[in-house]
Amino acid sequence: MKHSWFELIAGFVALACAAGFFLYATSEETKEGEQTFTAHFPSSRGIVRGSEVRLNGVVVGKVLRVHIDQSVFEAVVTLAIADSLRLPFDSTLIAQSPLLLGEAYLSVIPGKETTALQNGDRIVSTRSEPTFEEILERAVFVVGEQAR
Repeated sequence: MKHSWFELIAGFVALACAAGFFLYATSEETKEGEQTFTAHFPSSRGIVRGSEVRLNGVVVGKVLRVHIDQSVFEAVVTLAIADSLRLPFDSTLIAQSPLLLGEAYLSVIPGKETTALQNGDRIVSTRSEPTFEEILERAVFVVGEQAR
């Protein structure tokens, strides 16, 4: 079989593009115009790197990293939000899972304080909503108990 130089060069260009995309997709660094925060959750409820951060249903950021704090065994979430959005210091983050379809996301409930969170701050007020499976499990348990 005869191969042309064009095919060889096209193959190298395709590999270089794939490598560049992989490096871009796996980077955890924030971009210019973003601020980062951390938050601790007893359970991350399916939140992973790349999950959306929403405020009133509008995407305002993304999750950069999720890991375990081994001293307290909690999920630590690092997130990036647009720098133009000034969140009050008493804002709350809720880890939410969709009922059946879709991906888990973080929902921001803005607080009432006039002091804003600064880049690198920890959002202290967090909670996790139960998943569909947990709600179904509780319902089955209640029905089973009432049947006795």
